[in-house]
Amino acid sequence: MAEPVEDGSREELVSTLMNISETLCKKAMAIEESGLAKVRRGRALQEKNKHSFSTDRRKRTNELE
Repeated sequence: MAEPVEDGSREELVSTLMNISETLCKKAMAIEESGLAKVRRGRALQEKNKHSFSTDRRKRTNELE
């Protein structure tokens, strides 16, 4: 079983845990933002490629006519 903790030590532990919690939360948010940015870039690239493909197809169709 855990040993009793002195009041001063308890405050230090709480402070340390709060700092760790805050740091982890910030890192999680940064990872989430990074992931969202990758998704946005991927979607933009898909749109660009889709537009490029349809433009290329129109060019080829016009050349055949």
